Amino acid sequence: MVSLIDTLDALDIEGDPPSVDSQNPVLIGPTSIHLVSFWYRSDNNKPETGKCRYILVAPDGEEFGQQEVEIDLENTPSKHLIIGIPALQYVGLGYYYFLVEKMDQGENRWSRTARLPLLVRSQTKKD
Repeated sequence: MVSLIDTLDALDIEGDPPSVDSQNPVLIGPTSIHLVSFWYRSDNNKPETGKCRYILVAPDGEEFGQQEVEIDLENTPSKHLIIGIPALQYVGLGYYYFLVEKMDQGENRWSRTARLPLLVRSQTKKD
């Protein structure tokens, strides 16, 4: 069982955000962002393995930080994966997306399973 206490749909940058572009990204962090996913067998009675990957897409469409993980469902019918994101490649304010893709055992093509939004916005400090 996994309990999610705090969920995140926006990341606030205090003060003036850095001036950057996709050719010169800046790492922002440390962050305490975790992507949580739940994987299960396509047939509950048949053990299987596969891979998943997470890709960060910036507001301008640039892709950063691909991370690939094995999914082993040989001995269990389902599994939670928790991937920590210690920092983000920042190229400007707007919506970033985490693409989640999978590749089944014996396949050679990735298929998208989710597109998760994260709004990065400027938060003005109040005196």
